[in-house]
Amino acid sequence: MCLIIQAKNPQIISDTMMNCAYLNNDDGFGLMFANKGKVHVQKIGKPKSFKSIQKIWDSYKDLDLPIGVHFRFNTNGESNKAMSHPFQVLSKDEHSRDVWLMHNGPQLPTPMIDNGKSDTHQFVKWVLKPQLANEPELLYNPDWQEMIADMIGSDKLLFLDSKTEEFTIINEQEGKTTDDMWLSNTYSLQPTGNYALTRDYKYNADTDSMEKNTSKWDYEDEDTWYGNYGYGYGANDFPVTKTEVTRSARRIHEKPLSEDKKDVMVNGASITDDDWYGMTQEEVFDTVSENPMGTAEWVYDIIYDGNKKVGK
Repeated sequence: MCLIIQAKNPQIISDTMMNCAYLNNDDGFGLMFANKGKVHVQKIGKPKSFKSIQKIWDSYKDLDLPIGVHFRFNTNGESNKAMSHPFQVLSKDEHSRDVWLMHNGPQLPTPMIDNGKSDTHQFVKWVLKPQLANEPELLYNPDWQEMIADMIGSDKLLFLDSKTEEFTIINEQEGKTTDDMWLSNTYSLQPTGNYALTRDYKYNADTDSMEKNTSKWDYEDEDTWYGNYGYGYGANDFPVTKTEVTRSARRIHEKPLSEDKKDVMVNGASITDDDWYGMTQEEVFDTVSENPMGTAEWVYDIIYDGNKKVGK
């Protein structure tokens, strides 16, 4: 997932922080700021090196204006300039103002209709633009903001409006706010846990320095990985089948389930695949917490299409 930095001005974002953010999120770069009723945007596709970003940044780093910066970590869509952030939601020619957007999160709730496009592109096209085109002021409506926040879960959105020259953050509380900037996440600069698997560098804000990340897990040797997630099993307690599920090489581990396992239940009734797809994140979490073994069987059946018995 990506990183958004929204700062009161570019001068407080050091070159070292920029470099670390790029090295950990190197699939695209973009920035946006507003001045004299216009949103100024620069973005590039997958940079060849940090020098490509530095060349752009040097043109804006001395501005005394609020700015939004985006480092892309590609989860879907092509890694090109068109899919880099920000994305235009509204244009002055059509809607009397320019509105641009940056996104950080695993997957926005949108139909993925156009080939090669990212979920952010599709969310803008099929969800945000149709709503804001006829009523741009919805962007500042608390009820609309709450609806979008509920829709996107823990994802974050950063809007910039040319008419007001103001930034609007959806799910600001899901990021980290300091005196002079907002970060959409901290794992892109200080990766730990799962995120340490896909990020190679750590940034130290106290010393404005960067170092190689050495805290990556070794799945072959780690005995307590399952224990970290509350299951009480060590990784060597059972045979492990590993399936590549993302480019970060996360694994799916299997363990024989007991014969007295329960079906996944919600309010006393069995649920179907369609019930899962309609759940909110909180409902999914509650269901998994109440019946982890039943959930494991349901996931296992999906992976193997019911062709294998657990533990066989």
